[in-house]
Amino acid sequence: MIVDEFQDTNTEEWAMIAQLGRHSRLIALGDPKQRIYDFKGADPRRFGEFIAQFRPTEFDFVGEIVVARGRTYWSSPTL
Repeated sequence: MIVDEFQDTNTEEWAMIAQLGRHSRLIALGDPKQRIYDFKGADPRRFGEFIAQFRPTEFDFVGEIVVARGRTYWSSPTL
């Protein structure tokens, strides 16, 4: 299961993700600095909860090549 924009999950969404993640491979994608749904309960501590519960392997894609719609981009602040 892949959860994109993980930084914007609220308490109820996190509870569902945590339950489903117990029975599947779980990938959480997000950036806590890009949180825009504080008004609906997004919490910057959510990543810590995810790490504590699932002990994931962390990946940092800074400097990697991004391919989108046949075009290649180098990850940089201008993307």
